[in-house]
Amino acid sequence: MPSVLYDYVEVRDGVDENGQLVGKYCGKIAPSPVVSSGNQLYIKFVSDYETHGAGFSIRYEVFKTGPECSRNFTSNSGVIRSPGFPEKYPNNLDCTFMIFSPKMSEITLEFESFELEPDTTPPTGVFCRYDRLEIWDGFPGDLRRANTDLTPNFTHTPTLHLTFNILVI
Repeated sequence: MPSVLYDYVEVRDGVDENGQLVGKYCGKIAPSPVVSSGNQLYIKFVSDYETHGAGFSIRYEVFKTGPECSRNFTSNSGVIRSPGFPEKYPNNLDCTFMIFSPKMSEITLEFESFELEPDTTPPTGVFCRYDRLEIWDGFPGDLRRANTDLTPNFTHTPTLHLTFNILVI
């Protein structure tokens, strides 16, 4: 890419000047559309002390690349489903569900259906290496994990934190 000495717009794929350089643009010809590899683009405008132009205008559009599956729940009852349920859930998910209830209350979870990828040969001390549902009574700390046992789970605090992780290797 040729060196740009005067006024330019620099675009990098990432959060800051350390991201992968997409391009440095100057002159009067608009560059081709830029698509990021993730959810951040760094755009820097540099102007020197001499000649200046009218500037630039950039239109951007955000596209979802996968299902958004994290949610907060505050009603007294409801149903939480994995994305796509009852069909198969997509790969590479990391969903967090938070259930908030009033003070001096408890939350009961009753599993109506539960079918995740089994971990048939886990190493000693490891459980659910791939797909799993983690349940915290309160905020993350006192970890309790759900397996295929469909017995009710009770909390002792008014907050329940669930994380649904899907890993494809």
